[in-house]
Amino acid sequence: MDKKLKFAEWLALDAMAARRSFARSVGKFQLQTTKPVAILTAFRGERSLSDNRAANAQLANDLQQLNLGFYPVNGMGQEDHQTLFGLVQWVVPSSEESFVVQPRGAMPEQAFEAAIRNLLHNYGQFGAMMKLPSSLQAFLLKADGDPEGKGSEVGARTSNDPYYSQLKSGPRADASMLSPWEIRGELNPVKRAINWWGGRSAMNQPADRSKIGRRFSIRQAEGEA
Repeated sequence: MDKKLKFAEWLALDAMAARRSFARSVGKFQLQTTKPVAILTAFRGERSLSDNRAANAQLANDLQQLNLGFYPVNGMGQEDHQTLFGLVQWVVPSSEESFVVQPRGAMPEQAFEAAIRNLLHNYGQFGAMMKLPSSLQAFLLKADGDPEGKGSEVGARTSNDPYYSQLKSGPRADASMLSPWEIRGELNPVKRAINWWGGRSAMNQPADRSKIGRRFSIRQAEGEA
């Protein structure tokens, strides 16, 4: 019980500091950032929600021990699927409860990167989104292998952005941050059937906007490769 209370109190302090401000969350990944930042999770697809949340609670404890500040977000994605040589296409959304992480005090970039990489190994993760003050672009820090640049532009998510982060608190998402199916529900009868068959019948109805926080995404600026 004491450990749970401590974890909840720690999260509350972080929420007061950053979670409520969309602009502040976006600013952590902009060029003028002065602290390294990462987004990571302990979620794995083969585990149950309760097991994943237990893993995230342990990850939060490890972050505290490393003197890293954090607050929760949802890491979101939309994968395009197709069949019949591309004649039928549909979207499969995904969501992982994640943390935005930064040092609480002074911490060299190399030390921060090493700490996050160790956590990726410890929790069986492929990678974490990261931005360093010395780097022009945010990048995917992989547990193994070279980092993968993701772009220097960060801002409100648009329907063209397949991967994005969603805040849990604060104002609800603007309509421009939503996907078309979230606004009106899927209208195509074939896609509706595919959603039903795949256990995603909720996509056939407009999304509950009261449950959708504001969203931001990292993308390549014009001319970046």
